[in-house]
Amino acid sequence: MVSDMDSSNIILNLLEDISSCWNPERFSIARYPQYVGTLINKSAFLSKKVSCLDMLIKKPFSNIRLPYSDRSIIEIVDICLEYEKNINPNWNHYYTYLTIDQRLVKPGFTHRREGIHFDGMQGVAYRKKMPVCHSYIVFDTLPTRFYTHKFMAIHLSEARNNWFFELEQQAKKEIVFCPNPFDIFLMTAYQIHEAVPAINFTTRTFVRVEFTLKKYNRIGNTVNPLLGIDWQFVDREIPVHLRKKQFKDTGWKK
Repeated sequence: MVSDMDSSNIILNLLEDISSCWNPERFSIARYPQYVGTLINKSAFLSKKVSCLDMLIKKPFSNIRLPYSDRSIIEIVDICLEYEKNINPNWNHYYTYLTIDQRLVKPGFTHRREGIHFDGMQGVAYRKKMPVCHSYIVFDTLPTRFYTHKFMAIHLSEARNNWFFELEQQAKKEIVFCPNPFDIFLMTAYQIHEAVPAINFTTRTFVRVEFTLKKYNRIGNTVNPLLGIDWQFVDREIPVHLRKKQFKDTGWKK
C-alpha cells in the first residue's frame, strides 16, 4: 500500500492523534488509515446479521459484553481490542461501541452517509476538548474511500460552519485510498472519508468498532441488553442553520 517510511508515519500520526486532544490543525496532515488485520471468518461475515447502531459493548474499566454469537463479529471485536491495547495506554478508560449495518443498497445510493465526512466531531457541546475518537472498520464490498491529502480546518467555526460541507470543497478525487474487502483498518477523527455509491443492487455488510471517551446517548442508538445504563438519550441532529447540503436518504441516519 505504502512504503515502509510512509507506514511509520501512518502509525506515528495515529498515535499522536490518540494521545492528544481535539485540534483542527491535525486535519492538515496527509494521512492513510492504519491496516490492522484481515478477517479470517469471511463466510460468517457474509451471513445474515442483526444490525445495530453505536451499541455500547464496553464501559470504562469493564469487560466486553457482546450480545451476539456470530463468529465474525467476535473475531473483529477481539482483533480490535487487542490492537487498541497495544497502541492506547489508556484504552480501559474508553467506551467501546459496535455498529453492524447489513442492507441492500440501491443503484446510485450509498450504504452509509453520503458525502465526505469524518467521525468524531467535538463541537460546541464539548467545550473542554478530549482525546479524539477512533474507529476500526471492515466491509465486504463497496469500499470506503479515504482521502489521503491535507485538509485545512483551522478557519472553520464549530458554531457557524458545516464542517463536512466546507471540507468537501477541498477534496481531491484523485488522491484517495480504498481498502480491500475483509481488511480491518483503523482511522481517527481526522481521517476524511466517504461512502461509494452502488452501481447495481448490492448487499453490503459493514462493521465498526469505535473507542471514545464520549457517551453516545443519541436517540436511535441501539441499547445493549447485557449492559445496564441510565443515560438520558437525546436528539443530536445537525442544527437547521448549519445544514448547507442535503444528503440522500440511505435508510439509516448516522
